Amino acid sequence: METISLAIVDDNESFVDALKEKVTEDPEYQLAGVAYNGEDGLRLIREKKPDIVILDIIMPRMDGLTVMDRIQYEEGSRHTTDFIVVSAVGREEIAQEAFELGARYYIRKPVAPETVMGKVRRLSKGDFTVKTTYPFLRGSSQVVMMAAERPRHYFTGNPQIDVTSILQEIGVPAHVRGYQYLRDAILFSMESPSLLTSASKKLYPKVAEEYSTTTGRVERAIRHAIE
Repeated sequence: METISLAIVDDNESFVDALKEKVTEDPEYQLAGVAYNGEDGLRLIREKKPDIVILDIIMPRMDGLTVMDRIQYEEGSRHTTDFIVVSAVGREEIAQEAFELGARYYIRKPVAPETVMGKVRRLSKGDFTVKTTYPFLRGSSQVVMMAAERPRHYFTGNPQIDVTSILQEIGVPAHVRGYQYLRDAILFSMESPSLLTSASKKLYPKVAEEYSTTTGRVERAIRHAIE
């Protein structure tokens, strides 16, 4: 059976040592390396391209969010590394940003290494848990376990199909006019990213021209669909 490579990026040496021990005990996983600051962690991920990274948020020289952002920016759709964030930070906006950058789980410290490895196993087997709230904000002893419903790799490669699927998944109502405007605006932006530099002057007018309507109506309809 093919082993799954795992990297640990955390400045807490005792926590890293405990995780390393758990990883080496399991023949299904191979330790790709460890790093004790964000810059070394970024370098490790670039060089080793591990399947899963256990990542802290607050670290010397570069924080965990920046690490994820750099990897996502550099590799784009080719990025296949999954991140499990393990952090003492309990702010909702930080957790939300982590998920937007590709985190599969956000686990609140202090946490036992066994718990972290349990999430590693579930993630590597495609078993995901979905929670729509942030219960860790209501109790410092709670462990946060959140993940994407599906792997990122479900995209078909057809932009029209993928954009439609995402809009439906996040709940944009298909029966309102703003849905079509929003869908086409995304597709136009994928073809010409420069349109995003000025939505009101470039992107909305292009959508308006497509539907023989006004820029103002396009913008209002898109806002309505989002709300």
